[in-house]
Amino acid sequence: DEVGLDAVINYKETPIRKALEEATPKGIDVYFDNVGGDHLEAALRRINTLGRIPVCGFISGYNSGHSSVSNLSNIIYSRVMLRGFVGTDFMHLYADFQRDMAGWLKDGKVKYQETILDGITNAPSALIGLLEGKNSGKMLVKLAD
Repeated sequence: DEVGLDAVINYKETPIRKALEEATPKGIDVYFDNVGGDHLEAALRRINTLGRIPVCGFISGYNSGHSSVSNLSNIIYSRVMLRGFVGTDFMHLYADFQRDMAGWLKDGKVKYQETILDGITNAPSALIGLLEGKNSGKMLVKLAD
């Protein structure tokens, strides 16, 4: 309710395939993918005909060097558009984005979460916490008041 979402998935508590099934009873029209692997595979199982998937990363394969998805044929059968997304392609819109986002933040239309640890001595704990997923939103280290 706080951020105005229809559903929230914690893939650490519920397997992604099951969580997406429960959260998307009518399927998925647009799925923004920055994970790949089993997350993309689960989304391809739920994607609606003529769905769109902008892809901006494959974090699931960064350490292993590969990110396998076994159901890529769903792209064909569901006539899905899968397209690479690079933020710098939209730099010509950056001034508009800054203006609009500043207004939305000020008006409370866009909300965010942060985990803030105080002091440089907590930087190692912040990094470890980030890698272990102990943060909510952005992980930050506050250096001074």
